[in-house]
Amino acid sequence: MKRLNLAQGVLWLALLLALVGSLRHVAWAFATLEGGDLIAGYVQAVAVDIGLFSLAYGIQQRRREHRSTLVLWAGVLLFSLISTYANLLHGLHFTSDLGLSTWGLARPFLLSGVLPVLVVYLAEIVSSDVQHAAQQAERERKRASRQVSVSEQTDSFPMPVEQARAIGAEQKAQSKAEVLDAMLDIWRRQPDIGVSEVAKQVGRSRTTVYEYRSELEQAGRIRQDGKGVEVLPD
Repeated sequence: MKRLNLAQGVLWLALLLALVGSLRHVAWAFATLEGGDLIAGYVQAVAVDIGLFSLAYGIQQRRREHRSTLVLWAGVLLFSLISTYANLLHGLHFTSDLGLSTWGLARPFLLSGVLPVLVVYLAEIVSSDVQHAAQQAERERKRASRQVSVSEQTDSFPMPVEQARAIGAEQKAQSKAEVLDAMLDIWRRQPDIGVSEVAKQVGRSRTTVYEYRSELEQAGRIRQDGKGVEVLPD
């Protein structure tokens, strides 16, 4: 455990040093668009680096929740390229005869244009995570409510076998309905997701997901094509 903590500490230190070194170069690059104002450059550079860090953290969080991370990787690639471009611009400017005018119109478009994209992109990611958390909380609330209801019934008086079976069947049907709704929600967001990933997210076996998918298709709720699963309007 001590070795693991030491390794993690070294990794965090390396990350911090890398961010500090990169931050200075990226801030300089942004400052070239602000008349040399390093404060404005640092504000924009910090926004890019925090965005990258939050996306990396979000990838780990979504992996633990068995959710798709593709959209986050796209953001990491985009802003890593911007950071790489800014670092390259700094290095070439001070180690070669290239002047800032050499970069033409590409520099303001690549640097200034990325900030509105960062704002909209991160806002959409946060909104998606909030919606997912709300859906999970609602499922947990319904599950807890059913458990309390059954507990109250069994504590108040002995339940006949037939009634117990009926309640059990009703709970099973409600649980299946929740899984079906969850599967539909997943396919609305990710039509091309694989069966294994769907099974992980809804907590069922691949066989069960295949069966439920077949039922939904027969009921006219979904349609399968070469691109994946399309959720049809109710």
